[in-house]
Amino acid sequence: MKSKKILALFAAGMISFATSANAAYNLTLCGASPGGLWSMLGAGVDAAVKKSHPGSIVTYQTSGGGFANVGLLEQGKCDLALIHDAEAVLARDGKAPFKEPIDGIRTVAVMYTWAPMQMIMNKDFAKKHGISKLSDIAKNKAPVRVLLNKRGNVASQVGASMLAAAGADADQIKSWGGDVVFAASRNRVN
Repeated sequence: MKSKKILALFAAGMISFATSANAAYNLTLCGASPGGLWSMLGAGVDAAVKKSHPGSIVTYQTSGGGFANVGLLEQGKCDLALIHDAEAVLARDGKAPFKEPIDGIRTVAVMYTWAPMQMIMNKDFAKKHGISKLSDIAKNKAPVRVLLNKRGNVASQVGASMLAAAGADADQIKSWGGDVVFAASRNRVN
Protein backbone atom coordinates (compact mmCIF):
# COMPACT_ATOMS: atom_id res chain seq x y z
CA MET A 1 0.00 0.00 0.00
CA LYS A 2 2.81 2.38 0.95
CA SER A 3 4.62 1.74 -2.36
CA LYS A 4 1.40 2.49 -4.30
CA LYS A 5 1.11 5.87 -2.54
CA ILE A 6 4.74 6.67 -3.32
CA LEU A 7 4.23 5.62 -6.95
CA ALA A 8 1.07 7.74 -7.16
CA LEU A 9 2.89 10.77 -5.73
CA PHE A 10 5.80 10.20 -8.12
CA ALA A 11 3.42 9.94 -11.10
CA ALA A 12 1.55 13.07 -10.02
CA GLY A 13 4.86 14.89 -9.68
CA MET A 14 6.03 13.80 -13.13
CA ILE A 15 2.74 14.93 -14.71
CA SER A 16 3.05 18.26 -12.94
CA PHE A 17 6.68 18.61 -14.08
CA ALA A 18 5.82 17.72 -17.68
CA THR A 19 2.98 20.25 -17.68
CA SER A 20 5.17 23.03 -16.28
CA ALA A 21 8.01 22.15 -18.68
CA ASN A 22 5.66 22.76 -21.62
CA ALA A 23 3.93 25.82 -20.16
CA ALA A 24 4.08 29.06 -22.12
CA TYR A 25 5.61 32.05 -20.36
CA ASN A 26 5.03 35.77 -20.75
CA LEU A 27 8.12 37.42 -19.26
CA THR A 28 9.64 40.88 -19.22
CA LEU A 29 13.43 41.13 -19.48
CA CYS A 30 14.93 44.46 -18.43
CA GLY A 31 18.05 45.34 -20.39
CA ALA A 32 19.56 48.68 -21.32
CA SER A 33 19.45 50.96 -24.36
CA PRO A 34 17.82 49.73 -27.57
CA GLY A 35 20.06 48.37 -30.30
CA GLY A 36 23.04 47.48 -28.11
CA LEU A 37 24.55 44.19 -27.03
CA TRP A 38 21.93 43.64 -24.35
CA SER A 39 19.13 44.02 -26.93
CA MET A 40 20.70 41.17 -28.89
CA LEU A 41 20.99 39.11 -25.71
CA GLY A 42 17.31 39.80 -25.05
CA ALA A 43 16.41 38.53 -28.53
CA GLY A 44 18.47 35.40 -27.84
CA VAL A 45 16.71 34.78 -24.53
CA ASP A 46 13.34 35.21 -26.28
CA ALA A 47 14.33 32.69 -28.98
CA ALA A 48 15.63 30.15 -26.43
CA VAL A 49 12.52 30.39 -24.25
CA LYS A 50 10.24 30.08 -27.31
CA LYS A 51 12.14 26.98 -28.43
CA SER A 52 11.87 25.33 -25.02
CA HIS A 53 8.36 26.58 -24.28
CA PRO A 54 6.38 27.15 -27.51
CA GLY A 55 3.97 30.06 -27.34
CA SER A 56 6.12 31.94 -24.83
CA ILE A 57 7.03 35.60 -25.13
CA VAL A 58 9.98 37.44 -23.59
CA THR A 59 9.51 41.19 -23.96
CA TYR A 60 12.72 43.24 -23.90
CA GLN A 61 12.28 46.40 -21.82
CA THR A 62 14.83 49.17 -22.18
CA SER A 63 16.11 50.78 -19.00
CA GLY A 64 19.00 52.75 -17.57
CA GLY A 65 21.14 49.59 -17.39
CA GLY A 66 22.26 47.16 -14.71
CA PHE A 67 21.99 49.44 -11.68
CA ALA A 68 18.48 50.48 -12.70
CA ASN A 69 17.58 46.85 -13.37
CA VAL A 70 18.29 45.88 -9.77
CA GLY A 71 15.59 48.32 -8.66
CA LEU A 72 13.20 47.23 -11.41
CA LEU A 73 13.56 43.60 -10.30
CA GLU A 74 12.99 44.56 -6.67
CA GLN A 75 9.85 46.50 -7.65
CA GLY A 76 8.52 43.57 -9.69
CA LYS A 77 8.58 45.59 -12.93
CA CYS A 78 10.50 42.84 -14.72
CA ASP A 79 10.81 39.09 -14.34
CA LEU A 80 14.40 38.86 -15.55
CA ALA A 81 17.13 41.48 -15.90
CA LEU A 82 20.58 41.85 -17.33
CA ILE A 83 23.02 43.01 -14.66
CA HIS A 84 26.83 42.98 -14.72
CA ASP A 85 28.33 40.84 -11.99
CA ALA A 86 30.04 43.90 -10.47
CA GLU A 87 26.66 45.65 -10.21
CA ALA A 88 25.13 42.60 -8.53
CA VAL A 89 27.98 42.51 -5.99
CA LEU A 90 27.51 46.22 -5.18
CA ALA A 91 23.77 45.59 -4.77
CA ARG A 92 24.34 42.57 -2.53
CA ASP A 93 26.79 44.51 -0.36
CA GLY A 94 24.65 47.67 -0.22
CA LYS A 95 27.43 49.84 -1.67
CA ALA A 96 26.90 52.97 -3.79
CA PRO A 97 24.68 53.58 -5.61
CA PHE A 98 22.59 51.31 -3.36
CA LYS A 99 21.52 52.57 0.06
CA GLU A 100 21.23 49.13 1.63
CA PRO A 101 22.02 45.51 0.77
CA ILE A 102 19.73 43.94 -1.84
CA ASP A 103 19.29 40.23 -1.30
CA GLY A 104 16.17 39.54 -3.37
CA ILE A 105 17.96 38.86 -6.67
CA ARG A 106 19.68 35.73 -7.94
CA THR A 107 21.94 34.93 -10.89
CA VAL A 108 20.27 32.36 -13.12
CA ALA A 109 22.59 32.51 -16.14
CA VAL A 110 25.89 34.00 -17.23
CA MET A 111 25.31 35.70 -20.57
CA TYR A 112 28.93 36.55 -21.35
CA THR A 113 32.20 36.58 -19.46
CA TRP A 114 33.75 39.72 -20.88
CA ALA A 115 32.88 43.37 -20.57
CA PRO A 116 35.35 45.32 -22.69
CA MET A 117 37.05 48.45 -21.41
CA GLN A 118 39.34 50.48 -23.60
CA MET A 119 41.45 53.46 -22.62
CA ILE A 120 42.35 55.24 -25.84
CA MET A 121 44.33 58.47 -26.19
CA ASN A 122 45.37 60.63 -29.11
CA LYS A 123 48.98 59.76 -29.98
CA ASP A 124 50.07 63.42 -30.34
CA PHE A 125 48.50 64.36 -26.99
CA ALA A 126 50.19 61.42 -25.27
CA LYS A 127 53.57 62.38 -26.74
CA LYS A 128 53.16 66.07 -25.84
CA HIS A 129 52.32 65.24 -22.20
CA GLY A 130 54.68 62.27 -21.73
CA ILE A 131 51.93 59.70 -21.25
CA SER A 132 52.74 56.05 -21.88
CA LYS A 133 50.68 54.53 -19.06
CA LEU A 134 47.60 55.54 -17.09
CA SER A 135 49.52 56.75 -14.04
CA ASP A 136 51.40 59.26 -16.23
CA ILE A 137 48.20 61.32 -16.43
CA ALA A 138 48.49 62.13 -12.71
CA LYS A 139 52.28 62.22 -12.65
CA ASN A 140 52.37 64.83 -15.43
CA LYS A 141 49.09 66.56 -14.48
CA ALA A 142 47.92 66.22 -18.06
CA PRO A 143 44.84 68.29 -19.00
CA VAL A 144 43.01 65.26 -20.44
CA ARG A 145 39.41 65.31 -21.57
CA VAL A 146 37.95 61.96 -20.57
CA LEU A 147 34.67 60.53 -21.80
CA LEU A 148 33.18 57.84 -19.57
CA ASN A 149 30.11 55.75 -20.24
CA LYS A 150 26.79 57.16 -19.05
CA ARG A 151 26.17 57.52 -15.33
CA GLY A 152 24.43 54.56 -13.73
CA ASN A 153 26.49 52.15 -15.79
CA VAL A 154 29.14 49.92 -14.26
CA ALA A 155 31.53 50.76 -17.10
CA SER A 156 31.53 54.44 -16.05
CA GLN A 157 32.25 53.42 -12.46
CA VAL A 158 35.08 51.14 -13.54
CA GLY A 159 36.58 53.91 -15.69
CA ALA A 160 36.34 56.47 -12.88
CA SER A 161 37.84 53.95 -10.43
CA MET A 162 40.73 53.23 -12.79
CA LEU A 163 41.50 56.95 -13.09
CA ALA A 164 41.23 57.47 -9.33
CA ALA A 165 43.51 54.49 -8.64
CA ALA A 166 46.05 56.07 -11.00
CA GLY A 167 45.84 59.31 -9.01
CA ALA A 168 43.66 61.20 -11.47
CA ASP A 169 40.10 61.55 -10.18
CA ALA A 170 37.63 63.94 -11.83
CA ASP A 171 38.39 66.88 -9.49
CA GLN A 172 42.14 66.54 -10.01
CA ILE A 173 41.76 66.29 -13.79
CA LYS A 174 39.63 69.46 -13.77
CA SER A 175 42.23 71.25 -11.63
CA TRP A 176 44.82 70.48 -14.34
CA GLY A 177 42.61 72.06 -17.02
CA GLY A 178 41.06 68.82 -18.22
CA ASP A 179 37.53 67.49 -17.91
CA VAL A 180 35.59 64.31 -17.25
CA VAL A 181 32.24 63.98 -18.98
CA PHE A 182 29.73 61.18 -19.27
CA ALA A 183 28.11 59.80 -22.42
CA ALA A 184 24.56 60.99 -22.98
CA SER A 185 25.23 64.19 -21.02
CA ARG A 186 25.12 67.77 -22.29
CA ASN A 187 28.89 68.11 -21.96
CA ARG A 188 29.93 65.41 -24.43
CA VAL A 189 33.49 65.47 -25.69
CA ASN A 190 33.70 66.68 -29.29
